Amino acid sequence: MKRFQIRRVRTVLLAMSVLVACSKNPAPSGMPGALSKAVSAYTGDEFHDFVSKLQYTGGHERERQCKNDPACAGTKRTVVRVDAIATEDSLGVTNTPQFGVVYARAINKGDAEETRYG
Repeated sequence: MKRFQIRRVRTVLLAMSVLVACSKNPAPSGMPGALSKAVSAYTGDEFHDFVSKLQYTGGHERERQCKNDPACAGTKRTVVRVDAIATEDSLGVTNTPQFGVVYARAINKGDAEETRYG
């Protein structure tokens, strides 16, 4: 199973999605985050519109390491909130839509870039 970390920054939010794209199955009903085309075919605005229409649940915030700020080499951290897509569960190789599926978002609520995802 491959995972592609995608980020499209065109708004105040940082939308992060992890795509599972191993299967060529049609999108199962009940998968609101199923992509209708390859993620590289979306413009930043199209992707933003797509993820902003999804419903999110179960979020939590974590302090994460930051970068591109001298204080990040010391004790500075940035706060990132991660939310799951509501009703998006039981993802696997056998039921993944052809172009993948968005199953989470992360919003950087701090003032510095997060180390791993940006």
